[in-house]
Amino acid sequence: MARHFELELDQLRTLLIRMGSLVEEQIDCAVRAISTSDVSLARLVMDRDTKVDEFDNSIDQHCMRIFALTQPVAIDLRLLMAALKINNELERIGDIAVNLA
Repeated sequence: MARHFELELDQLRTLLIRMGSLVEEQIDCAVRAISTSDVSLARLVMDRDTKVDEFDNSIDQHCMRIFALTQPVAIDLRLLMAALKINNELERIGDIAVNLA
C-alpha cells in the first residue's frame, strides 16, 4: 500500500511539473505576442488554455482520489493541500496569460 501511495504522489508531482511548464510557456508566448503584436502567438496561448484546464481537472481528481483512498496525515496531507493550492494558482496564472494575449 505504501508503495502505491508513493507512486500516486509521484504522478501528482509529475502532473504539477508538466502543468507548470505549460503555464510558463503560456506566459512567455503572451509576453512575446504583446511585444511583437503577433496575433497567431496570442491565439496559441488561448488554445493552450484548454490543456491547462485539463491539467487542473486531472490534478484535482488525482488529489481527491488520494484523499479518499489513503486518508493521508501529517506531511502527506500538507503535500496534498499544497498541491491543490499550487494547482489553483497555476490555473489562475494560465488564465491571466490568456487575458494578456
